[in-house]
Amino acid sequence: MNKHPTISRSTLHESTRHDSGSKHVSGSAEYIDDVIEPAGTMHAYLTLSTKPHAEIVAIDYAAVKAAPGVIGVLTADDIPGENDVSPSHKHDEPIFAIGKVHFWGQPLFAVIVETRDRARRAAHLAKIEYKDLPFALDVRGAGGGRAIGDRAAQARTGRCAGRAGGISPPGQG
Repeated sequence: MNKHPTISRSTLHESTRHDSGSKHVSGSAEYIDDVIEPAGTMHAYLTLSTKPHAEIVAIDYAAVKAAPGVIGVLTADDIPGENDVSPSHKHDEPIFAIGKVHFWGQPLFAVIVETRDRARRAAHLAKIEYKDLPFALDVRGAGGGRAIGDRAAQARTGRCAGRAGGISPPGQG
């Protein structure tokens, strides 16, 4: 793996060699596209929503599953944990949409296939029935006369309302 030198105040603002720099300038660096694909590699491709805001009435996967080389279809039901990739863990960014799409291109499901080309083709075979919902095309329209966002965020200064675990705020005994 990459070996990074220890950073100390004495090495800040000094040029250091990148460990793969000589490979890049000599043309001998190996990139992922240069690596031969191992036999049996499976390819995943996402099917994305084609509506900016809509209820998902039904998804028919029959044509996807019947497509050449398809190994399987992954939906939100196949996720062993929570269907959430939001960094804040507020459950506001699902891996796969359930019941409703909130933006154009939101992932609906993934298809796992033997080749990249077949994966792309199979992903577009699903029959998806939507019920359109109102959507906004700009920030003013999205606000609707209220603050953008559904959760208030506030930054406050001053004394903490409570003391967590008996720890006092800095400067307070």
